[in-house]
Amino acid sequence: MKSCNQMAVIWGISERRVTEFCKEGMIPGAVKVGKRWQIPDDAKRPADKRIVTGRYH
Repeated sequence: MKSCNQMAVIWGISERRVTEFCKEGMIPGAVKVGKRWQIPDDAKRPADKRIVTGRYH
């Protein structure tokens, strides 16, 4: 199991974004232990579903 910080380095994204993925349930097997998330070593980076076009409709 790895922390959000460790996965952020591996995936090349911010620790905050990894935490959001965990909160949204987008990382299978991620569990919260105390105040920190633990992510399986073999977890794949989920697709980022945020709007990137600037169009909201």
